[in-house]
Amino acid sequence: MGNPARQLLNRFFPHLYDWVRARPDNGTHPLPAPRLTAPDAISNAELPNPKELGLQRWVSAYRSGDYVGRSMWLDEWSLRTPDDADPRTTPPLLVESQDQTRAEMCIGAGAHTHYMDDTAPDIAWMLDQLISHRSVSR
Repeated sequence: MGNPARQLLNRFFPHLYDWVRARPDNGTHPLPAPRLTAPDAISNAELPNPKELGLQRWVSAYRSGDYVGRSMWLDEWSLRTPDDADPRTTPPLLVESQDQTRAEMCIGAGAHTHYMDDTAPDIAWMLDQLISHRSVSR
């Protein structure tokens, strides 16, 4: 939640965090304009690759005004749904890769705070999804 890997670590330490992005955001070119339409999917080829890090799935959640971390794979998407619907009645837009190893969601306005309180029902929703749908191997 509010992961700084792309926003800060890759941007300012590209020699250490090149596994996040080969070309850091705003390192050699301006940031793109905010997206006006919801993205369809995350490419299976996007870095970081969860499987190369020993993960089955990486779900990234962020707030649109987080000054520490932002999206890992979505370029400048800053609404929780296409119409920024009420979080009490509408689940967040979860954008996934086709192989379902990467998923991302904006939980709406806010800064790098309150990811785990009652102002962030989307986090509870996502944790419930992850826990109730995980496969157990023995």
